[in-house]
Amino acid sequence: MENYITQDNVTQSDVTADNVTGENDEINELTTLKNGDYEGQGAKSPEYTKDKEGKDVASTIEYLWVWKNSSWIKTPLCITIPQLQKIFKSAKIEHLKNIEYEININSQLYGLINFNIICHLLAQVGHETGGFKKSATIENGKYSTLERIGVVFGTTSTIYSKVSANPKYYLNNEEHFLNLAYANKGGNEDENSGDGYKYRGRGYIQLTLKDNYIEFNDAFKNLFTINIDFVTNPELVGTDNKYAIISAMIYFKKHTISSINHSKTKGKTINNVEFKNITKTINVKCVGMLERKNIYVKACEIIGV
Repeated sequence: MENYITQDNVTQSDVTADNVTGENDEINELTTLKNGDYEGQGAKSPEYTKDKEGKDVASTIEYLWVWKNSSWIKTPLCITIPQLQKIFKSAKIEHLKNIEYEININSQLYGLINFNIICHLLAQVGHETGGFKKSATIENGKYSTLERIGVVFGTTSTIYSKVSANPKYYLNNEEHFLNLAYANKGGNEDENSGDGYKYRGRGYIQLTLKDNYIEFNDAFKNLFTINIDFVTNPELVGTDNKYAIISAMIYFKKHTISSINHSKTKGKTINNVEFKNITKTINVKCVGMLERKNIYVKACEIIGV
């Protein structure tokens, strides 16, 4: 059957599929959104066209769509909630919706030009958030034993020596310990300034240190018209899911994507040296690299890289 009209924008009145969009089921056809569904939602579907008699028909090719401005818009890349739920099985849905929105609606702002880059992003933020299982995305800087500090920071470090000399002050006290651990680093002032605790890790990529908050604050103002001061109010990065994902996207674009663009392998073929160089842009010591890589490979399989 010959098709005549190709629709780039499909509104609710144009779509003939049943009015069902299950978040835990694969989306196999374009559906009409219901009240309560949200802009940014992605779907995979045949493209709807018209035959000679004006009847709706579906092509045999699956297309990618995103819900924007009350219409389904055909897009070169998008992700869906079902895909994200397969990657992060225990994740809270509010986190996944924020990820879906920023990738599907604002991918060009963040340099997310292909699915391989998106899979690397998901691998890094997935590890940093523990799979999006918790509501808050704020660093836990509470250490209860000197032995654990030795494992993380090394027994010859200044941090270990200071905690060893005054364990009652630092152990089981997150504020005291982070003021020590992050003192005089990345724009933070000395331990007494309180900058270490104030600019502790927050958001989906665990934005840490004052300089990184300043960098995010400036980039955010350039991209959006919302007047927010994240340097004065850094807690917003950890308590508001919208800013938690945007801070991660901006950091990832600035510090990580250039490493991925030079990659010559992807999915299961990526080697440890290459993946380590990418991970270093997020965590210098490459903590949790195996988990990050496993998430990356899984994301590639599910998204189809």
